[in-house]
Amino acid sequence: MSEIDILIVDDEPYYREMLEHALSLTYKVLAVGSGKEALVTLDSLEPGIVLLDIEMPEMDGYSVCQEIVQKKPWHDTSVVFISAHNTLEERLKGYELGAVDFISKPLDISEVKAKLEALQGLRHKWKMWKKHGKKAESFAVQAYSEVSWHVATVDFQRNVFSAGGMHEIASLLLDTINDLAVKCVIELRGNTKMTLHSDGHEASPLVQEVMDALKKKGETADYKDYRCYNKRHVSILVRKQDQDTATDSANLDRTLIALAETAEAAIVCFIRKSLLNTIVEEMTNLMTSMVIHRQRMERGVNKLTEDSPTMRGVSSEAAGPAQNLKVHLTGLAADSEKLDNLLQQLKHPLAGLNE
Repeated sequence: MSEIDILIVDDEPYYREMLEHALSLTYKVLAVGSGKEALVTLDSLEPGIVLLDIEMPEMDGYSVCQEIVQKKPWHDTSVVFISAHNTLEERLKGYELGAVDFISKPLDISEVKAKLEALQGLRHKWKMWKKHGKKAESFAVQAYSEVSWHVATVDFQRNVFSAGGMHEIASLLLDTINDLAVKCVIELRGNTKMTLHSDGHEASPLVQEVMDALKKKGETADYKDYRCYNKRHVSILVRKQDQDTATDSANLDRTLIALAETAEAAIVCFIRKSLLNTIVEEMTNLMTSMVIHRQRMERGVNKLTEDSPTMRGVSSEAAGPAQNLKVHLTGLAADSEKLDNLLQQLKHPLAGLNE
């Protein structure tokens, strides 16, 4: 099967020609004017990315996307929607159908190029993930007893505070939610930002935009078939499932809230620990510098008051500046000792945090 980099699908000649002209210098590009033409093309060609207009006659972009996703895996062909409408509803519908990004009309070619470049990098990561055999597990909807939900939360609380960083916190959170047989997307925001699917691969730009919109709607945000649990540094996006009983649904809700709160506390702890470690490092460097300066000053004063022949027979008045310098040195030494004591006190709680 022949390959092209990008298939452009738009019924408006103006946008079709604009994109084809702008992208053809960098990519292998083919442009068609309808959804039906696109599907025929996909029978013989395999584009890496499909730039797909939503509003088209006969067959709209949503229908075309559905056909593409059914025929080709997301890591082989990625759909990017193009639309004059830029609502959360449209973005969420695109995400549900399997699209990976969304570009608004009127088109800004620099934005289009930047998004395509970023998507190419993301597609490379997806292919590497696939190559190394990290396949997504199947998720069967299971009814868990109240004890099971509680155990999942307790296990997470027991382990997450010993995590060595954001990636480890994310891994523990995903493992816990996966054990509940729930598909999710999580986003952690600390010294770095990561948005990950249940299977651990990086979320598409469209998913990240959906989460950006939902995390502004409060601690628990419902939209259509989705619910997002939000904290300052954590968001968990899940699709509402048909639980066997209302009790199961309530248990899942409480569990995800508890997991979000625990992950939030762990991230805050990690951020504070990192900050304290930075402060300790800076204080250590400062104290080292003070000790070096003190030693140099002491050598200078000793040379001035003891070794210099011009100072041996001078009056006490003339020797006053040197004596004053010695007094300042004594104060500097005392301050250095106090700083060292404070540093040691600060290291004790940090040692506990690092264990």
